[in-house]
Amino acid sequence: MGEANEDTLGKWSKDHFGGGMCAASVAKAFTADANLKRKIRRHFTNLGFTKANDGTLILPGVGKDAVRKLHSGQRAERLSIGAQFLLRSTPKLEPVLN
Repeated sequence: MGEANEDTLGKWSKDHFGGGMCAASVAKAFTADANLKRKIRRHFTNLGFTKANDGTLILPGVGKDAVRKLHSGQRAERLSIGAQFLLRSTPKLEPVLN
C-alpha cells in the first residue's frame, strides 16, 4: 500500500463520510448509534471480556468451560422460559395425556 496523503485521505473521508475531512469516526453522545455501542460494550464487559491494546476482545478464559460459562446466562434464561411454558401448558395437556 502507498503512503496516505491529504489527497487520498480527503477522497476516502469524502467517500465514506459524505463530506469534508474527518479525523475519526466517533459516535456523538446520546445518539442511537452511541447508545447501542455502549450497551454492547457493557454486555461484553459483563460477560468478562477485556479489550487488548489493539481494540480486539479477549475471552475471559480458554477452552470449553470458558465458553460454557459465557453462555450460562443465556442457557439459564432459556431453561426458565421453557419451564414457564411447561407450567402454563401442563393443565391444557392433562386431558390429552390421560
